[in-house]
Amino acid sequence: MQKKQMELDPFARPWGMAQTYYNLRNYDAAISDARLRLENSPNDVRLHFFIARSLFDQGKYQEAADAWANLYRAVNAPQAAAEAEEAYQAGGYRALVRWQLRTAENEAKAHYLSPVELADLHAELGQREQTLALLEEGFQHHSPQLLWIQTEKAYDFLHTDPHYQSLIRRIGLPPAY
Repeated sequence: MQKKQMELDPFARPWGMAQTYYNLRNYDAAISDARLRLENSPNDVRLHFFIARSLFDQGKYQEAADAWANLYRAVNAPQAAAEAEEAYQAGGYRALVRWQLRTAENEAKAHYLSPVELADLHAELGQREQTLALLEEGFQHHSPQLLWIQTEKAYDFLHTDPHYQSLIRRIGLPPAY
């Protein structure tokens, strides 16, 4: 379906195929498609996002950190790009994710930010309790982002957790564990 939509209107959702490949954990295809589409949409945040997350999920941390910095540059946030690069240089990818988490938590103080976005970062850090609490909060807020948590590799460590399994059932998703 996504291929047909891209054929009909490739500019409506230039990130659509990259997201589909990412959700299928076909990271090379997601990266390739996103990079191709960046030629016509160089500032599309989601294209940069799927590149960064795909590289992270492949364990290519330096490249993922570079992709995050490119994302911040694409949204005209050179200070954030510099801080992300500095965090990575100081402590590796986990330090970059901790910086992203602090930044997101500060953002959440100023305006609404889905708890699932924060849960994603806690999941990347392997923080079980914080991740589950934020996913539960996202469920209470009816966050549509919950529909994709089973495709996120960062949540794989929760698949055997009864609380996570209960949440998946309450959301109404078929289990992917």
